[in-house]
Amino acid sequence: MGGSLIKFDAKKHLRFKEIKDTGKTKIWEIRNEHQSCSIGEIKWNGAWRKYCFFPYEDTMFDTNCLKTITEFLESAMENRKNNKNKGSK
Repeated sequence: MGGSLIKFDAKKHLRFKEIKDTGKTKIWEIRNEHQSCSIGEIKWNGAWRKYCFFPYEDTMFDTNCLKTITEFLESAMENRKNNKNKGSK
């Protein structure tokens, strides 16, 4: 009993890598660099008209991970909105 726990810092260990750009939307892979594995993708969901997180099977997340992913989603939506507005001017 009593091994030491390694503190997981979501901002430090989660990496968002763009893997595709369709010209209208992008797809990012999310990697957990602490465990060297992919945990899901962020991509456009046409029905919801926004970027969404699509987790891979058998992955789990705490509030810090979800907060980091949420911040990325909000940033992606803001960038899309700003780029769309630039194109319409």
